[in-house]
Amino acid sequence: MLQQDFRTKALLGLFGTDDFRLATSTDGTNFKDGLIVRANTGVVDQPELPRFKAHTNFDNFAAADTWIRIAINSSDLNDQGAFDAATNLFTAPVAGSYLFGATVVFKENATDQVSMSARLVVNGTDVIAGSRVELT
Repeated sequence: MLQQDFRTKALLGLFGTDDFRLATSTDGTNFKDGLIVRANTGVVDQPELPRFKAHTNFDNFAAADTWIRIAINSSDLNDQGAFDAATNLFTAPVAGSYLFGATVVFKENATDQVSMSARLVVNGTDVIAGSRVELT
């Protein structure tokens, strides 16, 4: 137990289980697990780490030679609530590095000379370096 001003701010230990945990609190009452090491596997879990898995559930039409925002409107996993499917936005809860991945499939509409480019952007405009791909 780690205290500041006679208030418990962090707990480190087993807490009645076989899993090793590190939990912190701002008020000394409500604790959030930062790390859990699972006793049976040794795997480290970060339960508050923002993560989501989402997809689009309809065809997004893109006219030739135009950039469009693909509507990622359905989330399969969003435990920490960092992704808003209604606005297609991921909001980082803290400053840091985040890993994103995407799979893009396209079908041609009326021509044999089809190519498609995709990119990830920050704040709706700034292209993330290294995120642009092109399919032909």
